[in-house]
Amino acid sequence: MKARYIIGILFLFPCIILFAQHDTLNQTDSAFHKQGYRKIYDAGHGRTGLVSEGYYINNRKTGKWIEYYNNGNIRNNLEFKNGRPEGVAIMYYENGNISETGSWINNRWTGIYASFHVTGRPKKIFVYDEIGKPQGHSISYYENGKIECEGEYITGKEKIVKCFYETGMLKELSLGDTIIKTFYENGSQKSMVQFTGNKHKLSEINYNKNGSISEEISYSNDQMNAIVLIL
Repeated sequence: MKARYIIGILFLFPCIILFAQHDTLNQTDSAFHKQGYRKIYDAGHGRTGLVSEGYYINNRKTGKWIEYYNNGNIRNNLEFKNGRPEGVAIMYYENGNISETGSWINNRWTGIYASFHVTGRPKKIFVYDEIGKPQGHSISYYENGKIECEGEYITGKEKIVKCFYETGMLKELSLGDTIIKTFYENGSQKSMVQFTGNKHKLSEINYNKNGSISEEISYSNDQMNAIVLIL
């Protein structure tokens, strides 16, 4: 009799746990507001598994929310506040590697932001100020690990930015808002464009691969005034 009593308790215990879990999942209050922990499934669009899970408070997503790919791997790991993404954000490729990570505040990236190629190698590393504009040193990489672009920013404005071919040769040089130079892969200059302080074109010089000038163009209000072809 005692053995049957113990077996009965052991059988009943997991049932109580399952009932308690079900009882606190996907709840709605008397005002029909979602409350507490919630798991969302989607049986449509070829999906049958868990789509996302996290907490609601008064019908608004709060705290950590995790979204999933159809294969079960994590798609996004986000922090929410009052129903909006706010805080640490991590996005993933379907293969499980991180695609982006940073802090998402007031609908923009702030602080250190990093993105990655699908292989897991770094793609971009930027620093954003509190209003979401690039600040300080930035760098981006080709998938082979070589530097694609590197520069310095002040409140979103380029101070100096250099971009490179995969061979390592200089491809483009931006000097603030005033001059952009481009280069052929052999190292010779390809073009030079001068701008006003508000990024309107003033003049443009294009070069042949041998270094000789091919044409000169002048602008007014971003419209071409004159073109001089040099044969």
